[in-house]
Amino acid sequence: MKIGIDYHGVLDKYPKFFKVFIESMRAKDNLIYIITGAPMSDFTQDPSVRGITYDYFYSITDDLISTSIPYEIDEKGHNKFDDALWNTAKALYCSKNEIDMMIDDSEIYGKFFVTPYIQFKEIKHELIHENHTSP
Repeated sequence: MKIGIDYHGVLDKYPKFFKVFIESMRAKDNLIYIITGAPMSDFTQDPSVRGITYDYFYSITDDLISTSIPYEIDEKGHNKFDDALWNTAKALYCSKNEIDMMIDDSEIYGKFFVTPYIQFKEIKHELIHENHTSP
């Protein structure tokens, strides 16, 4: 099985969980694809994801820059690509590479996928205390 996992908002947010998950998947001969918008340099320099192993790495940023697609630099110094290209890039990559499932936190990208898309979402629960009175 080929499993795609996003970096920002998924791997970097829960590195301990995903390290164990990835190790167990790779031990059963599954392939792990890191599929992200971030450049590979962001991933390799991030101490939170050190020790996380993978088989393939795909960066939307690196891919679009390598194809000489025009882009702008936003006010924070980040590359800004055409929304249609950016929002469909992961889905196209997964389809072309026959990825079996993608784990990502984005609501936007999911609608472009043919590949099963699992939206990884943190749910914050509030404890509800009810006042019970005894008769």
